Amino acid sequence: MDTVVIEISEANIPLNFHEKRMQEILEKESRQSLHKTVKIIALKKDERVLGSAQVSLSFNYLLLESIWIEEAAQKNGFGIRLYSEVENFAIQQNCQKILLNTFDFLHALPFWQRVGFQQVGIVENCPPGHKLVYLEKSL
Repeated sequence: MDTVVIEISEANIPLNFHEKRMQEILEKESRQSLHKTVKIIALKKDERVLGSAQVSLSFNYLLLESIWIEEAAQKNGFGIRLYSEVENFAIQQNCQKILLNTFDFLHALPFWQRVGFQQVGIVENCPPGHKLVYLEKSL
């Protein structure tokens, strides 16, 4: 049996090499274009950023990678305004679903359920003593 050497090095492989190769494989196997775009949507008031969201598009869905609202701006409707911009962007891009995940200790699950997300999966004890919850919303 041949010996396989695994080398971990940032210098030898361009950072986007893995992502490009995975895109090629996914597009070939699914026979669909991956079309990955990353966008940051920021909510500002008087030039102060109150929150932002990072999203990416793949196939026919939008992945909400992260979203945050300044603590002082929470409970004032800014979260729903920012999420509405994310959803509008997804609709403009002809997405059929929005996907996201959240940890139970962030206490965001009731918000996501209120805006129409359904729980589709849970990873128990991730991190220890908590849950990672996967959610989706059909558009």
